[in-house]
Amino acid sequence: MMDRQEERDPYVMHLQMQRLDSATVSLVATMNTAASANFISRELIKQLSREDGVYKGSKEVWGEMDGTKLVTEDLIEVEFTVGWAGRKLAEIFDVLDHTTDDIVLGIHALMRAHALTVDPAYTNPQDERFELVTRPAPTEHELMKTVFRPSAMGMTR
Repeated sequence: MMDRQEERDPYVMHLQMQRLDSATVSLVATMNTAASANFISRELIKQLSREDGVYKGSKEVWGEMDGTKLVTEDLIEVEFTVGWAGRKLAEIFDVLDHTTDDIVLGIHALMRAHALTVDPAYTNPQDERFELVTRPAPTEHELMKTVFRPSAMGMTR
């Protein structure tokens, strides 16, 4: 767990999951609020020894922001743990053969994980020219003390 907020990359989330040999591994997932699905590379599936979990879905064509088209047909359900609260999630992922990201969490998975982030370009400091009329927001660590209790997170499934 990182102690300093500025050391966190706001575009990635660290996940933990178990391989078939029961070893827990750490994954770095790209968080993409523009993605309407979750994606995982076939190479990562092989590294995790999860090929047997892949099944055929319907053929989907996805558009990237740069106009690139991605075609998927295979799907896999992946169970993983996220966050300091250790929230367990199970998500369906579209399998990609050629991708720069091993694992991408789309908007729906991020909402279920309560993990939406704000682009750092929009997290400007208080403009001293103006009077601050609200209470200052709590720091991330202050939030952890009060908000991230299992009862507050709706940990039941």
